Order: sequence, then structure tokens, then C-alpha cells
Amino acid sequence: MPELPEQPWGLLKQPDQRSCGAASMVVARLLGDPAYAAFLDGSEGPVGLAFPRTVAGDAALRERFKTETLAMHQRITGLADVIGKPQSPWPRKFGTPPWAVARQLSGTRAADGTLARYDWHVARTDLPAAYQRLLDAGNSDRVSAIFVGSTWMPRHVVLAVGATAHGTVNVYDPARGELSELRRLAFLRGEIDIAGWDVAWFVVTPNA
Repeated sequence: MPELPEQPWGLLKQPDQRSCGAASMVVARLLGDPAYAAFLDGSEGPVGLAFPRTVAGDAALRERFKTETLAMHQRITGLADVIGKPQSPWPRKFGTPPWAVARQLSGTRAADGTLARYDWHVARTDLPAAYQRLLDAGNSDRVSAIFVGSTWMPRHVVLAVGATAHGTVNVYDPARGELSELRRLAFLRGEIDIAGWDVAWFVVTPNA
């Protein structure tokens, strides 16, 4: 697994309480599409790497990320998916459902320019298998989504952006604009501790 390129994670925060899934999908596209990354960053190279960061540049990136995230949320819950196929709309006040995330990721290119078919899976019924799906995706240079929450319901969507050599998963949290390391034992024990949520409910991963 190649080392994950440095990103200005702290600038990539969801603009409201309902757009965690959409923010994660914008980051998924950013990681696989250099032209889109350059557009967000206002530069001619990979986001966060082309030029030294400036206050004005950071403010512009925050605003573009906000605009793109809100537009993504509208599209991903609308009448057509990322490739134009009809889908059942979803009320945006309830966030983003896992099947909509699976459709979006199926139309989002990885860093190597290829597409993969994604499906969503209930994690709580087989946590070891769910974590292995995340590792397999990361080791194949593909992102995955994780729906986390309380014991009673899913509340937040984060993006697994890669696997490490020692069997953990790097996770982008749109609520805090942070990248953290998710360990297998924490995932299995319901001690995830991302944005205050501990329990994995669903994973959205590429088909093998």
C-alpha cells in the first residue's frame, strides 16, 4: 500500500450536521482525481502539495469544499445517481443512506483511474468480516465508507482512505477534518471513538 499523500485535512470539514456522507464522497473523489483536487485547492497540482498554504488560499479551499459538499449531498440523495441512473430520492435531513454511498463510490475513480463496483454490508452482524473488507479495500488502493453511531442507531459517515502495514485503517473524519488510525480491536469492541461515536453499523466496500 503506497503512503497516503499529505492533505490539508483540517480544511476539509463538513459544512453542516447532515453532510458527513457527502463530505466523505467529495474527499473520495479528491483522492482519485488530480484535476478535481487541483480545482478544490485552486492550484495546478495535487491538493495541498503544489504551493505553500496561505490564509487566503485556505479560506478559498474551505469555501469550495463547502460548496462541493452541499452540491454532492443534493446529488447523492436526488433522483439520479452519479452515472445518471434513476434512484429513489432520500430526505437530506436524514443524511446519506449506505446504498446511495455505494452508488456514488461505484462511479468514483481510484487513484489508478479505475472504477470498482461497491456494495454496502451490515457490519454489526459480523464485525471481523467487516473490518477485513476495509483492510482489503485499503490494500487495493481503494477507499471505503464506514457508518458509525451509538448502540441504537448509525449517526455519522467516515471514509477509510487506506490500510497500514501493521493491519490498521486510516480514517478521514469529516466532522473534525482529521485523519486517524482505526485499530481492529477497537472496531470489534465497539470502541471506535470517532466524532464521539463508537459502534460500526455499515461498511461500503468494493466487491472482491
